[in-house]
Amino acid sequence: MQGSSKTEHRPELKPFISDQKVMEKAYEDSDPTLQYTLPSTFKIGAKWTKAPLVTTAQLKGHLALLRTFARMRKMVEELTMEAWKPDRCIPHNKHKRWVWFVGLAVERFEIWAASLTPEDADRSPLEFLPPLDLLM
Repeated sequence: MQGSSKTEHRPELKPFISDQKVMEKAYEDSDPTLQYTLPSTFKIGAKWTKAPLVTTAQLKGHLALLRTFARMRKMVEELTMEAWKPDRCIPHNKHKRWVWFVGLAVERFEIWAASLTPEDADRSPLEFLPPLDLLM
């Protein structure tokens, strides 16, 4: 169609597992008593940095994201065959199921990335952020 933009044909990629459910479970698994003080400088090769490489908030965010991915893996491995769509060929072995799931996430990421347009660079990432499995 002439005059139609790429965003009109953007595929709707729904999460296989509720992002909210995964994040809630990951938060439940966290240890709020864990505390750590970051060093103020770091040695890289023969030189020292003048400031921390990351902030405490960035580090906490990264660890929360990793915990969320670990929780997603656990949820995928624990799902029963009845929970998946019957038309999908899902491995019965839980470790192979995770490998299959990651491969599917890569395919879905490629579809999502191909749907991005130059105009998306001016938008807030929250407007077009993909489902959690694609962020892996």
